[in-house]
Amino acid sequence: MGQVGHPVIAITIDASQPVAALRLLLDNLGDLTEPLTKVLDLGLSDARAEIGAQGGLFGSGWSPMSPWTPIVAQALYGKERTPGTLLEDTGRLLGSLEREGAGNVFHVGKTEGEAGTDAVSRRSGFPLGVGMQFGTSRTFHVLQGEGFSETGIPPRQFLSWHESRSKDYVGIFAEHIMKGIEGGGSNV
Repeated sequence: MGQVGHPVIAITIDASQPVAALRLLLDNLGDLTEPLTKVLDLGLSDARAEIGAQGGLFGSGWSPMSPWTPIVAQALYGKERTPGTLLEDTGRLLGSLEREGAGNVFHVGKTEGEAGTDAVSRRSGFPLGVGMQFGTSRTFHVLQGEGFSETGIPPRQFLSWHESRSKDYVGIFAEHIMKGIEGGGSNV
């Protein structure tokens, strides 16, 4: 590289190894089914834990139930109600957050996926997950005649990505990519 006869002092760089590593990286990004599945499974697991912790695991807890909810539930359905029994009464919502459980939604492709629930109440057809995640604007009337109305169920977010889990999500993808690079080939 230097001229003949003249001493040369230089730093040199050979980019062939980083280029080869980048080619492997790009090959591994073609099919992300494995890490997407792991991340979505983690999301479902966190959703079940969030319900069990009544919003205290990743959030600051859920808004309390209306004081009338237990009274109305007892009168209409003959059931005692507390926040825990309201959310876990039939186990339908929690069961739908298990992969392949009744009402579970779990689809993964090479570059995208989704996981969640489409469980509905057997009695009314009400979408359980949607009602919990976003709450309801419906009101119910307490007492007849000159009674009053109570607002619907407050939103209780249980299915979402959590900032505190960012390193876990990234780690799953990094492990997948590194496994392909270290193996010297595609991770498909």
